[in-house]
Amino acid sequence: MSKREDETPEEGVERGLRGQRAVEKAIELMRNGVKTIDLTEGYIGVKGSVALGKELTTNDSLVSLK
Repeated sequence: MSKREDETPEEGVERGLRGQRAVEKAIELMRNGVKTIDLTEGYIGVKGSVALGKELTTNDSLVSLK
């Protein structure tokens, strides 16, 4: 089964990524049109939260961030 080109992923960050790596991956996914990202086990900290907040000011595709 092939994935259609116009489909965007619904989930993002792989399990096991934490801290800066989780934030970097989340930002990359947001820039690629992901609609939902789950960072509940990402332990992103204050700096990671600030970086995600800055990215969210220009992102119009993300619908849910956990």
